[in-house]
Amino acid sequence: MMSWQRRWFSSQVALFRKFVVVLALLSGGPLPLAHTNAEETTARALVVAAMVDDVPIYVAEVEAALVDVIGEQDLPESRRVRLAVAMMEQIVDQRIVLHHLRRRKLAASRHRVDAEVKHLAGRLKRRDSNLAEHLATRGISEQALREEIHWRLSWQKHLDEQLTDERLAHHFDEHRRDFDGTRVRVSQILLKATSEEEIAERRAQLERLREEIINGGREFAAAARELSEAPSRAAGGDLGLIARRGEMHETIASAAFGLEPGELSRPLVTPHGVHLLQCTAVEPGEKTWLDVRDELRRAVTHQLFAEIVEAERAQVAVRFTGAIAYRDPASGRLIRPQPPR
Repeated sequence: MMSWQRRWFSSQVALFRKFVVVLALLSGGPLPLAHTNAEETTARALVVAAMVDDVPIYVAEVEAALVDVIGEQDLPESRRVRLAVAMMEQIVDQRIVLHHLRRRKLAASRHRVDAEVKHLAGRLKRRDSNLAEHLATRGISEQALREEIHWRLSWQKHLDEQLTDERLAHHFDEHRRDFDGTRVRVSQILLKATSEEEIAERRAQLERLREEIINGGREFAAAARELSEAPSRAAGGDLGLIARRGEMHETIASAAFGLEPGELSRPLVTPHGVHLLQCTAVEPGEKTWLDVRDELRRAVTHQLFAEIVEAERAQVAVRFTGAIAYRDPASGRLIRPQPPR
């Protein structure tokens, strides 16, 4: 792999982890998971948290991934556990993708993994360390390390084959407004809600209001001044021109950029409550796909990952052992760790 590819792939890993952190922080609700000291972490190196078909995910893998993200931060227990649960879900998805690549004979070879482990051992030796010390420090087994390396090499191999200039240019053409610097002027009506019951009520209220506005029985700006609980109510809900990224919550920005002038969104839920949007103007951008190549690579990377997970999830057996907290895939309910027997 060329040096620029290594740097780019490292940036994708970091970005993906930050994305997971944001999702976890927004998920809400305390999830029980106790802190573990160094001895306990080492002892749990071979404790299995989940199985994806016949491939284990170890408790230590989840804990190591968590440390990679939060470092030595002393987070509140509930937030730490939300992140740990999100990390396990992320690793499960990675295993699902790796299962897909293996089945299609697209994964990195065992020889390539062996070579990478040998290369790591050489780097550690030059630092007066060794592989055993490295594994002990991270609290993981060699099998877990090899699975981690296998995932990284296989995913990079797949990206090298998929992220062609042709594909990036095609993605740009299909989603031009998202990348060419276009700005959208949008207005909103926000009804605050926190509980599931409140969210359902506000959503139904905004659905009725949406139909009323579409049928000409009410003007959006007037309804915003009367009903909205956002600061923009004084301006008839007007939020001004917004960019696709970096200014608004992703749920809002994504929906706004899918609207044409005069068009209304469906009710949208964010941590702030339930929103109804109206696009009032579009200011076209002038960037080409070459101007936003890195953004396109990130977007297509995430798209490829999500598409494989969605297509393969039903084909893969995922079983959680209960060694640490997790969310039941069917119900979304928190399952608490099982006490040791």
